[in-house]
Amino acid sequence: MNNTRFQAGVHTLVVLAVWDRPTTSETISYSVDTNPVVVRRLLGDFQEAGVVRSQRGRSGGFELARSPEEITLLDVYRTVDTGPLFQSYDDYPNEECPVGCRMPEVLNDMLASAERAFEERLADVTIASLTEGIVADAEAEHGRPIIEVATEFRAQQQQT
Repeated sequence: MNNTRFQAGVHTLVVLAVWDRPTTSETISYSVDTNPVVVRRLLGDFQEAGVVRSQRGRSGGFELARSPEEITLLDVYRTVDTGPLFQSYDDYPNEECPVGCRMPEVLNDMLASAERAFEERLADVTIASLTEGIVADAEAEHGRPIIEVATEFRAQQQQT
């Protein structure tokens, strides 16, 4: 995983969980601090995967298609990052060397095991669990509902 699509994807879904209503890519992009086009591409991938849906019209936007409790970080990872976590070690060693000829098997087995453990951990974490922690922290810090703080933040961003 060598790009920021995973992080931006998780952030996008948490924003949708916090807003809990159709939300525009522009609103999401303010929080993620990226171009709305980047967010729209992510949302398109999530829509294809059945994670989000869009609503047209004046009060339209994107919203979660499933409950945040049903969406895991593994869902996000598999949607936005289609390559392997680690590159396989097949083409580099000297096959005549007693060390080199064994390196691909040893490293590839270890890396496959690490990737399985990584995916198992991602499967244990939901968008809901991340959202709950963020909401609790933000509300404790600001002393009011997070949606009020987020709405105020969005209004300030639109003025700049």
